[in-house]
Amino acid sequence: MLGRLQQVMARAPLKYEGKKINTTLSAGVATLRPDENGHALLRRADDAVYAAKNSGRNAIWLAP
Repeated sequence: MLGRLQQVMARAPLKYEGKKINTTLSAGVATLRPDENGHALLRRADDAVYAAKNSGRNAIWLAP
């Protein structure tokens, strides 16, 4: 699903004041573990999205 969203964004640049702005999508994905709370889940997902951005952007990372 996220891969398709990346493709759509790549094919459809935003327009602002008559200029095209190319966009990319970086995402971090995490699933809730039985031993963690929502705060820990969001922290892991946030860490994953920053790892995706730092890898060169336009990437999808799964949290460990």
